[in-house]
Amino acid sequence: MLLVLDNVEHLPNIADVAAMLLQKAPNLNLLVTSRERLALREERLFTVEGLTLEPSQASGNLPEAIQLFVQSVQRLQRQFRPTAVDWPAIFAICRLVEGMPLAVELAAAWVPERGCTAVGAGYDAADVLFA
Repeated sequence: MLLVLDNVEHLPNIADVAAMLLQKAPNLNLLVTSRERLALREERLFTVEGLTLEPSQASGNLPEAIQLFVQSVQRLQRQFRPTAVDWPAIFAICRLVEGMPLAVELAAAWVPERGCTAVGAGYDAADVLFA
């Protein structure tokens, strides 16, 4: 049996609960996502990193996070083509969420309703791009 526990870093005694579950249910496997380790003997760590935020030197393509953002918006709004005004906001959004795929897709979901600049509002694109 597999039990998935997502985003558990805010739960105060999750390590104790996980240890108890593993002890009481020997056929149980836990898949736990957290920004912090549980520090259990049974724990195996798999670090998840964001998509690239820099263009590929070899191909000159857009960074992976930017590609995902644009593709995600286009799934919702087929005619979407980023304008010169949109690009700084897109880069700022992707940097802000550190290229994490789920966060990129969630931010992109707001674009058809609000537009790129509104989704990225409040962030100085130059500061985010060149930080």
